[in-house]
Amino acid sequence: MKFPDYFSKNPKFNVLEGRAGKVIEYFHQLDSVKDILLNIEQLFFLYVIEGVVKLQSPEGIFYVTEGHSAIVNKGPYVMSESLSGLNSQFKAYIVFLSEDVLEEFYMNHTPKDLEGDIEAKKVLLLEHASFLKPFVNSISLIFNEYSKSQNYKDLIDIKSKELLHYLSLNDFQGKVYHMLKPVVSDETYQIRQVVSKNYLNNLSMEEWAFLCHMSISTFKRKFKHIYGETPARWIKDKRLEYAEKLLKNGKYKIHQVANKSGFENPATFRNQFFKKYGVLPNEYR
Repeated sequence: MKFPDYFSKNPKFNVLEGRAGKVIEYFHQLDSVKDILLNIEQLFFLYVIEGVVKLQSPEGIFYVTEGHSAIVNKGPYVMSESLSGLNSQFKAYIVFLSEDVLEEFYMNHTPKDLEGDIEAKKVLLLEHASFLKPFVNSISLIFNEYSKSQNYKDLIDIKSKELLHYLSLNDFQGKVYHMLKPVVSDETYQIRQVVSKNYLNNLSMEEWAFLCHMSISTFKRKFKHIYGETPARWIKDKRLEYAEKLLKNGKYKIHQVANKSGFENPATFRNQFFKKYGVLPNEYR
């Protein structure tokens, strides 16, 4: 994950990193920080517990005050921090979200009626988002209780995705999605759209590439970058997962499940299902 030197090298930060995101506990009792030049390379979520953050962006000046939060998009910023008046200290949590997670969330959860002509903001202030306080408390608990556990990376992954769902379920969700839109490249969007609508159809690799307006080699390379697996393996696993749901439903015969799941040959379906789940489809029921 790309990360500014200011965040990765400054000893004032405690950092826990998972595959889906990186969470930073930022606490100090030093003098206020003035006019730090930051080139932010990754969208992040900021929650200020004590003190004030001032962000000078191309869109103007934004203040994130105690008990409030913001989503900050990629770009250049001049950042300043002020200590709290009561305790003379600064504390905040920062969550950097991986681009893969942002892309997947945008692709799978974007409202169909989202307006397309609204420009994404550089900073989205979430000043009345009291529902985020329990989320921040749970992040604090991970740092205090579980940071030395071998499973903390799994917790960070869960929390990173949970944060996106929290943000999407509230009144400002349209603005959140518009901030995520620039993260998703046109090619990534195109591949995810084609794959999500066609993975149950029997297409050759040439046809997959053609539908995505790419050469076969380019399609394979970009597919693996997005999904982490080859097209053949990923599609087979998704079909088997879909078949499992149909079998649990109990409405269809085995050959019907195979056909609906994209397997032309029921014998091939039985063999592949057994390899993945350890039982034959008729035994799974």
